[in-house]
Amino acid sequence: MSYAIVRNEKYTKDEMIQLTPHNERFKKKYSNKNIDLSKTSQNYHLKQPQENSYLKEYQRLIKENNLTQGQLHKNSIYVCEVILTSDNTFFNEIGKTETKRYFEECFKFMTEYKGIGKENILSAVVHLDEETPHMHLVYIPVVNSKDKKGNNIRKISASEFWKGKDSYKNLQNQFYKYITEKGFNLERGKENTNREHISTDDMKKLTKKNKIILSSIALALIVIAIVISVILLNKNKKNPVNNTSKKDDNQSVEVKKV
Repeated sequence: MSYAIVRNEKYTKDEMIQLTPHNERFKKKYSNKNIDLSKTSQNYHLKQPQENSYLKEYQRLIKENNLTQGQLHKNSIYVCEVILTSDNTFFNEIGKTETKRYFEECFKFMTEYKGIGKENILSAVVHLDEETPHMHLVYIPVVNSKDKKGNNIRKISASEFWKGKDSYKNLQNQFYKYITEKGFNLERGKENTNREHISTDDMKKLTKKNKIILSSIALALIVIAIVISVILLNKNKKNPVNNTSKKDDNQSVEVKKV
């Protein structure tokens, strides 16, 4: 059985800027070998940004939607991104028409989730030019709040939007409930796992780190084996000499007796 997959990631200003070329396919060449540029024309938007960068689109939406932005620093979260997908078995079984409906329902779910609204989405693009179909949906995490005068405002705050240790788990649960009610035969992602809380980049970093650690351990074991071999070799070299000396001494003693 295939799974209903939704993963959320948070991005700073610099990270948001770096998202644009990948999601919108502005480059002519990518380091990601899974991208087949001959199929890029098959990608499509459920919401296309009006500006040519996510930063400009972000700034446009802030003004247009009258959003309140607090004090920002280098590590402040500007936007979030959800990646919605399943696996190739699922998409191959349902076909192109139902695949399109799947992503349309995914988009609708996210516009309604915690009041995000279509107006606060920078971009929603479906990629069909990679190994598995998936959608990148970049949005501004907006919450209802009050200003110092007690007036109702719409404030940008990723920490409040994703408040609580079960916030991602709740997203998974609600998405699973929604998408299966729309007629898609999927299972909810496995519980009691931290996979949904780790970003793709972090997973790659952890994998690389683990490979380095394993390589270091392997190298250390080789060095230890070499050291042990040298010690044993030296010991074997010394033992024949000692044995020979003892033998010669015994012969000398026998000669004297005679």
